[in-house]
Amino acid sequence: MRLDLATAIFWIGCGQLCVLVASALVPVRLDWRRELAGLPKLVRQLFWIYGGYVVLSIVSLGLICIVNAEALASGSLLARSFCMYGAAFWGIRLVLQPFLASRPFLTIWWLHAGYHVLTALFASFLLVYLWGAMRGLPEVSAPRALTHCRTKWLTSHGLRLPRPCAVLYDGSRGPKGSARRVRPTQAPPPCVGRRLASFGPSPGTWPCYESAT
Repeated sequence: MRLDLATAIFWIGCGQLCVLVASALVPVRLDWRRELAGLPKLVRQLFWIYGGYVVLSIVSLGLICIVNAEALASGSLLARSFCMYGAAFWGIRLVLQPFLASRPFLTIWWLHAGYHVLTALFASFLLVYLWGAMRGLPEVSAPRALTHCRTKWLTSHGLRLPRPCAVLYDGSRGPKGSARRVRPTQAPPPCVGRRLASFGPSPGTWPCYESAT
């Protein structure tokens, strides 16, 4: 069974809501009411406000993923932006996980197990959000350095790139056999060949040559 992005986003939405179970246990296990009693009232109020905002953020992330899984997997700019935010949110939380002084409070086996389950959940959230953030990215043309190397290679073989035409590759590092220049036409000649990632996103993208055969 192949996992598609929309299904993965739906399930991490459910997982993010499950994290709220651990969030609900934190004030109880850490005895916030007693530990914060010695602080000024304003500090206590702000502490609860900040905690409430974190819970609201997790609820929002989870519900949006569940309700809009297909839209978030579409690769639109809005979907990628949301996934970038989700990746940043959980990525920072995952990085902070080893530095939290939580060991003295993990006094029961199920607390130890829950700590590791949370770490695995944070990592899965990060990976799926990164997957969504990269979905639908526009194909970019070759970097300038790569274009320069390609042009230099063709020049060293006595070839020149005409503009409106397309290059014919056979999947190897260069044109197959002899090649002849094609006069610029309104419709470029058909390019045949396999995708050549080192020269471009797909056949027909580059200015090129057709086979002499």
